[in-house]
Amino acid sequence: MIRPLYGLALAIAFLTPTILRSQSTDNASKFAVTTIHPSPPGEMFAVVVNGRRFFTKETSVKDLISYAWMVHPNQIVGGPEWLESDKFDVMAETDHTGRLAQPEARKMVQQLLADRFHLAFHPGRKELSIYALVAANEMPKKLTASPGDANGFGTVGFTMLGEMAVKNATMAEFANFLQRYVLDRPVLDQSAIEGRYDLKLDWTADESQFHGRGAQLPAPDRAVEPPDLFTAIHAQLGLRLVPKKDLAPVLVIDRAEKPGEN
Repeated sequence: MIRPLYGLALAIAFLTPTILRSQSTDNASKFAVTTIHPSPPGEMFAVVVNGRRFFTKETSVKDLISYAWMVHPNQIVGGPEWLESDKFDVMAETDHTGRLAQPEARKMVQQLLADRFHLAFHPGRKELSIYALVAANEMPKKLTASPGDANGFGTVGFTMLGEMAVKNATMAEFANFLQRYVLDRPVLDQSAIEGRYDLKLDWTADESQFHGRGAQLPAPDRAVEPPDLFTAIHAQLGLRLVPKKDLAPVLVIDRAEKPGEN
């Protein structure tokens, strides 16, 4: 059973990163109301879409960039030190009717970063330590094709103890989940597997995963301890994570400013 993270049920959409300069002027991609404040001490990190609202706690600008463009923090290059050290609480709301979808929320956060932080960057490539997601020989027997919308996007529920359920995801979306939330380096999809899949993964997380936050949680009471992530991905999904150095897309920061008063 997937237990909610921080008491919130998370459904996170994953898109292959499209690295663009954040300079859109489309009003449809803007939040109607936005407030940004420095985070008070003692808060717990959170990035949440709930109804028509997007809110965060204890998030750096790098965290917001990572969310908006679905890149690993290691893929954000340059810029002032405060992009990582300063923490902010963001509360934003759209005037659209209906629930705010994750892809729409990401576009709005891109515009928020341009408007409030004057963020500008250009795309680049840099040799980084990465994990390559590749297919193993067992792949056809392990993956379950999704009955969901072929033109849709993947969703996931997870805990920082090492449980994950993904619905209707491509391999690129699955790789993005791993690099954004679990692992300490980018994950590039090199599997050449097409289509969308429903995935379930159960492993024992270590201190290098989930940015160290999982190590702060009490160990679950399990009759049988699940394997480590790399063993679980191979045994349960027929995939492999291969550590190596490779050229990866990066965002090179050209400009960023601290936000003014709301």
